[in-house]
Amino acid sequence: MPSNLNPKVKEFCDRNEYDQALTYIDNEIAKQAKDVLHYQKGLVLTAIGRDEDAFDSFYEAIELNPQFADAWSELGQILVKHGEIQQAIDVFTQAMAAEPDTISHKENLVKVLTHYDVRFSKYNDHASELTLECLKTPGLHCMDLGMLWHDLFKLNPNFKSVYKTSNVGGDSTFNVKAFDKCSDYSVLLDPFLIYGLKKVLVKNTVFEGFVQNIRKLLMTSLMQGDMAFSNEDYLTLSSAVAAYCYRTEYIISPSEYEDSTLSELKLALSEKSAVFDEGDFLKLCSYACYDDLTNLKGIRELLGRDDVPMCVQDILSQHITDNDKLAEIGKTIKSVTDVQDDVSVKVQEQYQENPYPKWGYCSPELYEPVVLERLMKKDVSILVAGCGTGHEAVTVAMSLPDAQLTAVDLSKPSLAYAKMKAEEFGLTNIEFLQGDILKLTELNTKFDAVFCGGVLHHMKEPEKGWAVLKDLLKPDGVMRIALYSEIARRSIQEVIDLIKSKGYTADKKGMRRFREECRSLVSKETWKVLSDSRDYYVLSEYRDLLFHAQEHQFTTLRIKEALESLDLSLMYFDVNQQISDKYKKTYPEDQNATDLEKWHKFEERHPGIFRGMYTFWCSCV
Repeated sequence: MPSNLNPKVKEFCDRNEYDQALTYIDNEIAKQAKDVLHYQKGLVLTAIGRDEDAFDSFYEAIELNPQFADAWSELGQILVKHGEIQQAIDVFTQAMAAEPDTISHKENLVKVLTHYDVRFSKYNDHASELTLECLKTPGLHCMDLGMLWHDLFKLNPNFKSVYKTSNVGGDSTFNVKAFDKCSDYSVLLDPFLIYGLKKVLVKNTVFEGFVQNIRKLLMTSLMQGDMAFSNEDYLTLSSAVAAYCYRTEYIISPSEYEDSTLSELKLALSEKSAVFDEGDFLKLCSYACYDDLTNLKGIRELLGRDDVPMCVQDILSQHITDNDKLAEIGKTIKSVTDVQDDVSVKVQEQYQENPYPKWGYCSPELYEPVVLERLMKKDVSILVAGCGTGHEAVTVAMSLPDAQLTAVDLSKPSLAYAKMKAEEFGLTNIEFLQGDILKLTELNTKFDAVFCGGVLHHMKEPEKGWAVLKDLLKPDGVMRIALYSEIARRSIQEVIDLIKSKGYTADKKGMRRFREECRSLVSKETWKVLSDSRDYYVLSEYRDLLFHAQEHQFTTLRIKEALESLDLSLMYFDVNQQISDKYKKTYPEDQNATDLEKWHKFEERHPGIFRGMYTFWCSCV
C-alpha cells in the first residue's frame, strides 16, 4: 500500500476496507474537488487493481493541477503496466518537467527506457536533452542507457567530423584515419559526450575504437607537447575518458607507444609524491585512462587537498575512496564455512580478483502468483546461494520486503560490493555471509526458498551442489535456478575451446591479446554473438564469459534427470510471453509447459531462446 496516503484513507486501507476508503474520498471530493483527493483515490484504485478507474482519477488530478508531478508519475506506471511504453515515456517526461529536482521521476524514465530497450533510428533533439538531463543528475544510475545514448550520439550531426566508420570485410570499424585528419577536436567537449563517457557503457566495438583513439590523442598531445586542448579542457575530456575506461576495467588495449609511454608516466608521477602542479594533474588524468591510480606511489596524499581540481578529485574518489569503503565493508562480513574443494578455490580466486558484475540500478521483480502466494508473507526465509555482487539478492529483498534473506558467496570483494549496494537501496533484510555452497548444511537452517542463479554450472559437480541446496529447503519450499544452456552456448563454447587450444591466459594481458586477435580467428556469426554481448566490454564480465575457471552446460534433458534424482518438480520456466505462447502453440497438449523432453525439441528448433540461461522454478515433489 502506498505510504503517501491521507491518514484517514490509510486507516481504511490498512483494514482492507477499500470501499469505505473510496466512499470517504468521494464525499470529500463532493465538498470540494481537489487535485490531491483525486490523486488519493487513484492510489487506492491502483492498490485494488482497478487500473482504468485509477487512470481516470490521476487524470482528474492533473486537469486540476498540470504541475502535479506525482500524479503524472502514477499515470506513467499504469501505462507501463499495460504496455503503452511511448505514452509512459511522455508522461514521465511531464513529471520531470513539473519537478526537475526530484530524482525519482528521472529514475522512472531511465527504468522504462532501459527495460524496454528503447532505440532511435533518427536523431531526436528532445530525447537528447532528456537523456543529458538524466546523465547530469548526481546519484542517478544511467549505465544501462548506453545503447540509447549511443544511438543519439552517432545520429547527432555535430559529431560526424570525429565519429566515422569504415567497412572492413563487411564489418564496421572505427575510421581512425578520418579521426586523425580532423582539424578541430572541440566537439569532443560537448556535454552530451562528456557526461555520456562518465555515466554509460556502450556495447559497440566502433564506439570502443572511438574511445581508444581519444585516449591515444590525449596521451600523444600531452607527451609530445603538441596540446590539442587548453589545460582546463584537457582535464575535462581526459577525466571523462578515464571514468569510461575505469568502468570497463581497462579492457581496451593500448598501442605499443602508449604502453611504453605509460611506464614513463608512472615513473614521473611516482617521483612527484605530494608535490603536484597543473601539468602533473594533466599527466595524472592521462594515466587514469590506462590504469588504476592505486598503483601510483604517494597518490593518497592528494585526497582532500584544496588545490586538486574537481575532476581529479572525482577520479581519486572513484579509484581510492570507493575501494577503501569496499575494503572496510569486507571486514564486516562473517565467514561461515571454509573453502577446500579445488574448483571452489579456483572460482573463489577468480571472483576475488574480478568481482562480477559491477551493477548500478535494479528494481523489484514481479513473480508468478503461484510463487508470490508462498513468499509474500511474514517470516519467510530465503537463501541466495552464490550471490556474487548482489544484484539478485537486492532484487529479491526489494520484491519481498517482509522476507529475511541470507546471501552467501565465496568472494569477500563480491560480497562487499553486494552489501554496499544493499545499503545504498536502504535494505535491512539481507545478511551477507562468506561460504562454500558445498558446506552450507553447516548453517543448520532450512529455507522457504532458495535462489541460485548462474552458480551451479561453475562447480566441479553441479548436481552435487544442487543436492546440498535441496537439503536446505523446507518440505514445501521452492527454488529458482539458472543454468547455462549447451545449445544456446555452442558458439561461446567454440571460442572457449579456441582460447584453451591456443594457450591464452586468464590475466589482463592474455584477455586483451585474445580480444585483439579473435576477430580474425572466429566466424562472422560467432563474432556477432561476442560483440553483441554486454560481457564483451568489461574485463571481469569478459573473463566470466570466456575465461572462467570452471564451466558446465546443461540441456533440458539433463535438468530433467537432475530434478528426478532430487525429487523436485518443475513449476515453470521464466521466459517471455512470446516464447511461452510459441511453445504452447507448438505443443498444445502441454499447456503447463513443463515437459522437458518437448522443451529440448523446441530449443533445438529455436537455439537462441535460452541464450541468457535456463531460468526456472521448481519445488519439492
